[in-house]
Amino acid sequence: MECAQATWQALGFDSLRSEDSARLLEKIFEHALDGHALISQSRGEPARWLRFTQVTNKTWYHDNLVLIGDAAHTTHFTLGSGTRLAMIDAVMLAQSLYEHEELSAALQDYDRRGRAALRPIQAGARTSMAWFERADRYLDREDAVAFTYSMSGRQGGQPPWRYQMHLATQIPALRTALRGSHTARRWYLARRRGEPTAPR
Repeated sequence: MECAQATWQALGFDSLRSEDSARLLEKIFEHALDGHALISQSRGEPARWLRFTQVTNKTWYHDNLVLIGDAAHTTHFTLGSGTRLAMIDAVMLAQSLYEHEELSAALQDYDRRGRAALRPIQAGARTSMAWFERADRYLDREDAVAFTYSMSGRQGGQPPWRYQMHLATQIPALRTALRGSHTARRWYLARRRGEPTAPR
């Protein structure tokens, strides 16, 4: 669950204990939960309701110690890429160690390449975080189609024609045609790979 900072403070999330935060959220979402409780455990411990902490480091290594994933950099959870980015870091580190005989050169290369690869991803994550923290602006003034497009394109970088395409896909006949086209393409690619396919 995400909320604006003003809402966070007005509801007291900045001072409530985790259990009290969970009970308050159950009251707020009582209708949607239909009498069920929130799962307020994470890995056997009480889930923490908190503000996102952004981690950055001047360097991702010191001597022969190396940081990867969230230890080196955090990426906002609305992107859902923490594990993937940690694995990419590990692959880049292995590649740098393979390509350089000197450890210091390998770690410098890892640091340089890792930062360059992460820059656009973190820019998208910051944009996504800002969108969710200001979601009330979109809820108040947009219809459902515009709202969903705004949410799906929250990382930025959408070409101008993309919204027109989004509007067009709201037409039932076009949506059905696109679904058929995508199904046929998947069927064709599966056949080309030699995978068994069910009759269409």
